[in-house]
Amino acid sequence: MKRKVFVELSVDENVAIRNAETNGISSDGTIDYLEHEFGWLEQSGIELKQAMISDEDDTEDWGRYIDYVISWGFEHCIDTGAEYPKIMTYKEWKYNNGSLTNGDKIREMSDEELAEWINKQITDFAELVDIYFPSPYEHWLKWLKSEVKE
Repeated sequence: MKRKVFVELSVDENVAIRNAETNGISSDGTIDYLEHEFGWLEQSGIELKQAMISDEDDTEDWGRYIDYVISWGFEHCIDTGAEYPKIMTYKEWKYNNGSLTNGDKIREMSDEELAEWINKQITDFAELVDIYFPSPYEHWLKWLKSEVKE
């Protein structure tokens, strides 16, 4: 029977590149280096099936979320009988990590939430217009009579 084992590896990318160059290995980076190094383990029945780089300082939200999921799994897999907080969805994670944009928030709203949000925006804008333009009619009439600006 083959078992699937999840392992967290840390690879010094500078060492990987230096070893690849020294040994004449065509390497595009860390994953190529790992594939080469795991080659000698195949004779022991150990294969590198899949690999990905997951850095907590990844510039892409999705990469950082994957790092969160993997780290959460390692932290909570030891005692399966214990009560753990549930893992966050991508939406919850983005919201809690301050990377949810206004566009993301709007795209994820239900019709009811969107209707409430639009109504609030219109109400807030109307209040703003009343403050800065006591007479919206006069403002728009003046604007309509003004020269076009590019």
